[in-house]
Amino acid sequence: RDDGLFSLDALLPTERVVEATSALFAQVLRLREEEIEPAELAAAQIQIEASAVQSRETAQGMARRLAFFQTETSGPETEFEYLRAVAALTPAGLREVARRWFDPERVIACALVPQGTLLEPLALEEALRATTPAPGRSQPPRAPEVPFVAGLRPFTRGEVRRPPRTERRLAHGTTL
Repeated sequence: RDDGLFSLDALLPTERVVEATSALFAQVLRLREEEIEPAELAAAQIQIEASAVQSRETAQGMARRLAFFQTETSGPETEFEYLRAVAALTPAGLREVARRWFDPERVIACALVPQGTLLEPLALEEALRATTPAPGRSQPPRAPEVPFVAGLRPFTRGEVRRPPRTERRLAHGTTL
């Protein structure tokens, strides 16, 4: 719902949270600094489109898709605009969007871990700081190459015409 809102989600063992945070953040920073290869972007575009199709196969998939578009965009009716924008994205366009919206100084990282799990409170902050470019250095330290993750959404709500907010009541009584 907020312009510039961007989230990454990962399900992994708690002991890998700090490492994964650092690797994900390095990939986001990479998008700011480099144009990704067209084949890498094409693979991500295909994954996003395939995910949209697969999400229609189960009630859980439909619920997740509806929840995503309701919470992170102006509503489920923006899905096709989103998919068109993703399909039209170029490596240069992705880099431009990344530079405009991915500000390393505005990152908020959090981890939802099982109760009783030990996770050093400053560990995520330190992982992000180690990945962020130092003053006077244009690029962050190189992280190991990780394939582009389809869950990255190089698209912002500000790039889509926003229809008025609407509520819908489904036949069984649920209001969206």
